[in-house]
Amino acid sequence: MAEQVLCPYCGEELPEIAERLSLLQKLVELLQKNRELLLMRSERGQHSLLVASDRRNTFHRPECMWMEYVNSSDLIEFSSHEEAVEAGYRPCKTCRA
Repeated sequence: MAEQVLCPYCGEELPEIAERLSLLQKLVELLQKNRELLLMRSERGQHSLLVASDRRNTFHRPECMWMEYVNSSDLIEFSSHEEAVEAGYRPCKTCRA
């Protein structure tokens, strides 16, 4: 059940906002778990060297800060820089993949 959210002006309960807030909190938790799993794989050497979203044209290292915004269902893994470039992706400028 979503936490109760009240209007700051009139005090009326806002169930739609409470539901959306609850969904956003769950999404944040999922994204954090996804990032933690990628980092754990990375530390154990059980990962692809590079990852990307099928919705964007940039590939990243698994520990890149931008991977927080990639949904796990959209995740694509590459075993090499060349493989990612051949697939039409460009390297991230932040993590210098």
